[in-house]
Amino acid sequence: MKKTPNLFIVGAAKAGTTSLYSYLLTHPEVFLSGKKETNYFSHQDILNQNLYYHTENISSLDNYHRLFSAATDQRVIGEVSPSYLFYPKVAERLYKFNPESKIIILLRDPVARAISHYSMDRRLGYVNLDLSDIIKKKNQSSKLKLYYQQYIELGMYTKQVKSYLDIFPQEQVQIFDFDQLRQNPKVMMMQISNFLDIDPNFDYPVDIVHNPNISPRFSFINFLFQQPKMRKLVKTIINPEWINKLKPLLFNNKLKHNISLDLKFALWNIFKDDVTELKSLLNLDLSHWEMK
Repeated sequence: MKKTPNLFIVGAAKAGTTSLYSYLLTHPEVFLSGKKETNYFSHQDILNQNLYYHTENISSLDNYHRLFSAATDQRVIGEVSPSYLFYPKVAERLYKFNPESKIIILLRDPVARAISHYSMDRRLGYVNLDLSDIIKKKNQSSKLKLYYQQYIELGMYTKQVKSYLDIFPQEQVQIFDFDQLRQNPKVMMMQISNFLDIDPNFDYPVDIVHNPNISPRFSFINFLFQQPKMRKLVKTIINPEWINKLKPLLFNNKLKHNISLDLKFALWNIFKDDVTELKSLLNLDLSHWEMK
């Protein structure tokens, strides 16, 4: 019997979706796909762009349904794909797939989000350009447009959020701030549980930090870490528990790519008008995002 997903956590990228996915996985009333980012409803958009991550996305409906075949009597069946927020036709596709779906959107201060996304890509070897050159479009790289998309356009939230609010009933869309997840995760997880109509008193393992920005301690490890095939091989042959034990020895949480205050202000000047529009759209206090 096919199990139809009724929850989609659609983004934004680098706004806490990995942590939320990991927390919800532990709730007995929730079944999430084992593959965190299926990108099924955006796979053609990603393919058309030739996006440089080269992830293995789900492109077949049968394969998509198989991801949920082990679900039993859970009230919530869902998946997490941050690409769903950015591509404009996805909200319509999700509604057509299941109009009763619930949508969770996580948003983050767009300056911090841009820096986090850039730092991740730099750490993984996807980009070697300076962020300042990317936002000023001063480089001739063939990937410059995609870099600008990933670090800047993904943080222009207003139009992206509106695409969901225009299609889904308001009570089926819930928007959360990354800062709330970081500062008071228990309260936020209780709110999410109420939204999903599952036990709000469940004790989520919110003390565990997922997907932090880390940097290799040694140049040789840095070289290996920047090879996608090597990362995939390591995940295939080494037990995840051992990987978690080795991480503190081989990596630290200090980013090697310092972002100047001037560059942060340059980023804020790009985002500030969109943040003003977003505040008006959602009637939210986003003053903690502002740089003055």
